[in-house]
Amino acid sequence: MRLRFMMAAALVTALFMAGPSAASAIQCGDHKSLAKHLNDKFTEELSATSRDARGRLMELYRSPSGSWTLVLILEEGPACILTAGSDWKALETATKGRDV
Repeated sequence: MRLRFMMAAALVTALFMAGPSAASAIQCGDHKSLAKHLNDKFTEELSATSRDARGRLMELYRSPSGSWTLVLILEEGPACILTAGSDWKALETATKGRDV
């Protein structure tokens, strides 16, 4: 299991190190522990979920102060922080027929 985790972390790191990122290094760990850390340290809570083109679960955590973190849950189990930032602003949903 540890080898699987290390391989997954190395793969995610290789995929995202090629481009710029707000997070200096991708951090992976137990999903529950990572969510607790984001809440305890940054008061970020789960705000939205979706699946990427490969079917992997993505989670957006954000705080009332505007900090945010994007997390990818790998099939092998670990959750990895892809990027993070500040000044998150939620937009109103566009209405049908309205120019955006």
